Amino acid sequence: MTALIVICSVLLLFFLIGCIRPHIFIRVKEDLEVRIKVLFINKRVFTTKKTEPPDPELDLPQKQKKPKKKKQKKKKSKDKNKPKTKIAIMDILDMVKKLIITVFKKFKRYLRVRVYNFSVDVATGDAAKTAILFGAVCGACSLIFEILEGAMDFRIKDDADIGARCDYLSEKTKANIEMDISISVGQVVKLALVSGGVLLWKFITVKKTKKMPKQQKNENIKENKDKKEISAAQTPERNEDNA
Repeated sequence: MTALIVICSVLLLFFLIGCIRPHIFIRVKEDLEVRIKVLFINKRVFTTKKTEPPDPELDLPQKQKKPKKKKQKKKKSKDKNKPKTKIAIMDILDMVKKLIITVFKKFKRYLRVRVYNFSVDVATGDAAKTAILFGAVCGACSLIFEILEGAMDFRIKDDADIGARCDYLSEKTKANIEMDISISVGQVVKLALVSGGVLLWKFITVKKTKKMPKQQKNENIKENKDKKEISAAQTPERNEDNA
């Protein structure tokens, strides 16, 4: 009885582990942010937001702090006035597309996708440039959605903001993209076992095909020997008949 309880508890443990779903959360506001969530662990894996390096003078105690020179203050004021370089919306969409393609290559049939928001307001300050960028953004968004719709379970939330729009009045492109891609641990293990079985079968078949040519050569040599023996036996009989 105790052995049965232990076996059932182990099977239940494996079943619960298989039901765990790791989540990949993609968010685009001003920058791209990718997070991985497993149970209560939520960790940021990638972001395009550049963090400023810490000031080494702040780590020093108050007595050891060096007095700041006037020239340094002027330089810092100039640096503050410089505009910060930001990644273009097309580069961000290209990163999102590449990330989705890499995930979908192996786990397409087992993925669950939830789209909370997917909207882009295109604006550049120039009408012609805005129209050109709008066409490029629409093409990139439609391609991303075609890939996402190939998932096993794809849903868009009812209150989701979906679409690309032109904003000829403002000068800054705004994006609001939030999506969640998840897969269960059991499905990952199943896929690993299937792919391992396929690789093993290919390895066995390759070994068989390598052995076959040698066997065929030996059979051909035997057949040639038999033919020679038969022809050698038939030649004296023919000579006697002719005589």
